[in-house]
Amino acid sequence: MAVFLLKRHRACRCQFDIRSRNPCPRDPNVTRLLDRLERRELIKRERQQRDRRVITTRITPAGLPILSTLDEPISALHQRLLGHLGPERLQILNDLLEAARVSKE
Repeated sequence: MAVFLLKRHRACRCQFDIRSRNPCPRDPNVTRLLDRLERRELIKRERQQRDRRVITTRITPAGLPILSTLDEPISALHQRLLGHLGPERLQILNDLLEAARVSKE
């Protein structure tokens, strides 16, 4: 799903309070991963002016070919995990997830 959202919107906006999950994080895994991707110029991060806690992460043109290599493995994973639901139930699930996402924006 995250890969789909990155491709669809070319951005992933995440807000979370790391301290509520781990009182003494030394170097959060997500931050470390994003640091590596940014050094390789595969993503670009921008801190929002209105709320400095919000960082928008965008895939760069250099990152798109790498991202596309995930299409087949992610589709296979989704099929393995959710294929038993069938098209109708998957559409219902998708509609519910979309409604939950929209209500949080």
